[in-house]
Amino acid sequence: MARPTQTPQRKRSDLLARVLATGFGCGYSPVAPGTVGALVGVVLFWASKGLERISGVRFLTLGLGWLVLSIGIWAASRAMSEWGTKDPPSVVIDEMAGQIIALLLTPQLNEALMRGLYTQAAVFSLLSFASFRLFDILKPYPIKRLEQLSAGLGIMADDVMAGVYAGVLLHLSLLLGSYLSSL
Repeated sequence: MARPTQTPQRKRSDLLARVLATGFGCGYSPVAPGTVGALVGVVLFWASKGLERISGVRFLTLGLGWLVLSIGIWAASRAMSEWGTKDPPSVVIDEMAGQIIALLLTPQLNEALMRGLYTQAAVFSLLSFASFRLFDILKPYPIKRLEQLSAGLGIMADDVMAGVYAGVLLHLSLLLGSYLSSL
């Protein structure tokens, strides 16, 4: 039986969804596509913070996080239906969003970037990246359960929660470290 033909408009939107869902192709990495996707999230975060600093437009990075999350739900849903699998490994926009959220929830990192303390910001970003990947891989409660949500929402929700866990853990760790060093 022949496959139904798609209209050119449908093909374009499928291609757009695939490009976005795979993090502009990063999800096709033969090694650790989720890790590569999370690294793209770090790069997008830093670029957005740089634009905030140059332009003076506050909350640009927060808007980026919201945009990646919103587009991610749509793109992941489309990719999932096109490829016929629950959470295709090449879909990495969820890791991008989760990593951006983890970075956003670390005010010490945001402050370091806005003040031009790039070495400190790089250390905080590395810690955030490692924490996010740890939570994304281990999937403590309720992360694993969130994967059961429907379509793209389920694909995105577990990584969003991993990002929240990572961001809160890093923020609290840095606060504790700051407090202990002041004693």
